[in-house]
Amino acid sequence: MSDQLVGYWNASNAQFEGPANTPSASVETFVGFQATGASATNFPLGIASRAGLLKDVRVAAITPLTGNDIYTVDIKKNGVSVLVGGTPISLLSSTAARISVVGSLDPTKTAIADGDFLEAAITFTHNTGTGPLNVVFQAQLLQN
Repeated sequence: MSDQLVGYWNASNAQFEGPANTPSASVETFVGFQATGASATNFPLGIASRAGLLKDVRVAAITPLTGNDIYTVDIKKNGVSVLVGGTPISLLSSTAARISVVGSLDPTKTAIADGDFLEAAITFTHNTGTGPLNVVFQAQLLQN
């Protein structure tokens, strides 16, 4: 029993300390931002600081696009899509302002290693409307 870790109440800090307060995992969030959605480009989101699993990826815009324009975001790990079938997340004119669209992660590609590079590959197809403004894209990594 002497090798077991036991949490305790620290009266001076008025909180539990030790193993009861130690999280088993943490979340690292990678975020990218594009002010105008009228260009195709790749945005670096970041480099993983330790191993884990991608938890979710999503995209939202403050000002949605109009008409039949299409704005897509593919989240990539080391240049390879992490989405099911490589199908990007799409913002359409029917996507409301400030509402995130969640991508479908390919479970065979969610493992992240320390040092993996995450990026968002943007494609904008201009037809008859206007592109979105102030678009944010993010990926969340659940770290062990």
